[in-house]
Amino acid sequence: MGSVTLKEKCYVIKGLVRFVAPLGLVYFAEYFINQGLMELLFFHNFFLSHAAQYRWYQTLYQVGVLVSRSSLYCIKFRRVWIFSLLQVVNAVFLLFAVRFQFLPSAWIVLVIILYEGLLGGAAYVNTFYFISKETESRYREFAMATASVGDSLGIALAGLLRWSGVGEHSRTEPAKTIPGEGEEPVNKRRQSPPSIKSNQSVWVSTSRTT
Repeated sequence: MGSVTLKEKCYVIKGLVRFVAPLGLVYFAEYFINQGLMELLFFHNFFLSHAAQYRWYQTLYQVGVLVSRSSLYCIKFRRVWIFSLLQVVNAVFLLFAVRFQFLPSAWIVLVIILYEGLLGGAAYVNTFYFISKETESRYREFAMATASVGDSLGIALAGLLRWSGVGEHSRTEPAKTIPGEGEEPVNKRRQSPPSIKSNQSVWVSTSRTT
């Protein structure tokens, strides 16, 4: 068995598109949520602090990934594009949730983040399972290595989107007030400009006595 030729590699890559494209889209939406939206999904009137809410989001995401990646022996999904569609819906929904703040409680976000992890883990494990089963043994190693580019590319594109500032300025904070200052918003209260004091120099002339 010789090495895989360039023509054979192109043939294998063409057959992998139906798996790699959905996997990349799943990870793009998934890491856009994790890198760009998760830290903005916090609730002031909740028993967990902002930092604690973020830690629980990450924990539940990893729990969802663990459960779904371990479920291959129980159930298999060949149509991985379904996970891509559902994950994109997740990302769009949470983007609007950050922008308009219509979610009443962090409990809803916790459930959605767990669901996000389930989708991502299921897409990953089913993609590589069916690639390994449907690819000839001669091309299997090359196919598995090539398919791993899909999730890496999705993660990189999500990072670039986050770096560009999408989602960063989406959250609008309500105006805050200082106790004892009435109901006037802090960010709208007109502040008097600092007074400018001119430095006066006093010149003292001394006469020399000879």
